[in-house]
Amino acid sequence: MTTVENALAAWATAATQEQLDQGPSISDLGGMDAVLVEALSLAKPRSVDRPRG
Repeated sequence: MTTVENALAAWATAATQEQLDQGPSISDLGGMDAVLVEALSLAKPRSVDRPRG
């Protein structure tokens, strides 16, 4: 799991119903740096094997 996923899991475990309804904040997800690193990782194009021919 990533830092953001771990932070989200920890937040969800401890959150009240009201907090769950509102959703997590950036700080609940591990902070802006962690969220940006995760976003960049998700945005990277994945290499795809192309058929040779």
